[in-house]
Amino acid sequence: PTLRGDLILSSSVFAWLWKVTIFRGFEVELLVQIPQSMTAFLYAPYELPEQMRFYILNKGVVMFGGKVYTSGSFWGQDMIVSNPTYQNTANTARCLTFAETYSIDADTLYEIAEEFPTATRLLKTRAALFAFERMVRIELEKMEGEDRNACVKLGLVKSKSDKKPGDTLMSKIGEISAPKYKDVSSRNLIAANNSTS
Repeated sequence: PTLRGDLILSSSVFAWLWKVTIFRGFEVELLVQIPQSMTAFLYAPYELPEQMRFYILNKGVVMFGGKVYTSGSFWGQDMIVSNPTYQNTANTARCLTFAETYSIDADTLYEIAEEFPTATRLLKTRAALFAFERMVRIELEKMEGEDRNACVKLGLVKSKSDKKPGDTLMSKIGEISAPKYKDVSSRNLIAANNSTS
């Protein structure tokens, strides 16, 4: 097991995990288990990877949300949100070339995180933030006139014509990490957000 762990620690997949927002602050022991629990998928050009999973692209080129993804890119972090209403189902990944990915679903991730209380709290906190951010985006997209002006004043949108409302909130998700915020209760989460704004 130690040798297997050492091999994973030196792998590109493990290195890529450090960049992923939902995994920030996780114990190293858990980060070693995540690649072991991932499933490899190979896709032909124009194939659509299944939604509601987290993917790391090992080889190939994929289009997702209007952006081009290459080796080391990832998408699907909001799969940790349990309510489909607040998951990003509008964007579908499409393979532009043959693509090799590593993927994990929410059930598997939560299952292996059960033994790690800090990681479990972080996952639940980030899932709540993703859901809240998505809810705000949905509501902001409906707003016009004075309501939209009020959102600009609050900093929820950059301007009245902002096409991606809620990006300010999204940036907060990555700031919630175990080394800085060991207790991620709602009271401390609010304090953390106030201190970084």
